[in-house]
Amino acid sequence: MVCASINGPGCSSLGYGAFEELGPFRVNSDGKTLFHNKYAWNEVLILDDVFSYSGDTDAKAPVTSSRYAINTLKLPIQVAWYPWYSGNEVGGYVVGYKGVTFVTVRGAGHSVPSWQPARSLTMILSFLSGSLPPDSP
Repeated sequence: MVCASINGPGCSSLGYGAFEELGPFRVNSDGKTLFHNKYAWNEVLILDDVFSYSGDTDAKAPVTSSRYAINTLKLPIQVAWYPWYSGNEVGGYVVGYKGVTFVTVRGAGHSVPSWQPARSLTMILSFLSGSLPPDSP
């Protein structure tokens, strides 16, 4: 599943936006399962995996917050944290969990594609092709 949030109020991160305010999901009272928020303003596209990313200079949806949210899911790590490349430069870092891919984009703020268009393109093309971002230049 992919949560495609459209930079709305408080709904631009996996941890906060997807489960709070006007995101597509709410956490059930058991604290472990979700239910769909029929009043969500954002779009949800059902695929096989969740893909989450953060710019490493983003103060609104920081990397640490996204990693904390994903870690609370206690998913097994399938691909350890590693630097990925866009061209000849490190584009950021990526970690693959079971069902979730989390990518950071080096030098990007809140609207990642505006800050780093080439790195964003490398990242999203990798996701759409079903692979992780490249681990070498």
